[in-house]
Amino acid sequence: MILATLPWLTTGFLHLDGFMDVCDAILSRRDLETRQRILKDSRCGAFAVISMVVLGMFSVAAASGDVIPALPLLAVPVAVRAAAALAVLHLRPMKTSQFSGMEKPGAAVSLWLLAVLLISQALPCLAGTWSWAPLAATAVYALACGFGYRNLDGMSGDISGFALTLGELAGLLIAGLEG
Repeated sequence: MILATLPWLTTGFLHLDGFMDVCDAILSRRDLETRQRILKDSRCGAFAVISMVVLGMFSVAAASGDVIPALPLLAVPVAVRAAAALAVLHLRPMKTSQFSGMEKPGAAVSLWLLAVLLISQALPCLAGTWSWAPLAATAVYALACGFGYRNLDGMSGDISGFALTLGELAGLLIAGLEG
């Protein structure tokens, strides 16, 4: 149970807030303007609660394996955070996003983040054990980020938190299956 909630506890539930906000907005099946307004609404809707319960159940199930290798679990948050930083830097922000006025850093920062992402993929292999967990986490992050980006017309911190939460769950699921 601790392993399932550790990513949430270490970030102060920050990414879960984004996950819940995006679930409320996208699952409402409303027009774009209404979805964007729901995204910024501080109240918690039914879709957020239901999605959070399902996420919690999957997280506990994924963490309930007998042996889950530690190195892939350490590589997963590094991989998804590097992917998140790249997405925030390179995807067009929503007009209402905190990223809309952000100045873009130079190419060196992107190359450094790309190197961190690649190293996080290879880290378990370099330690003598291959794991699909960091790759699965990165792939699910990218898919979830793209889904949120398309449905909400731009990038935001909530979308990044949504995708990061799902990416970490995917990494935990794969690490648990490999263990």
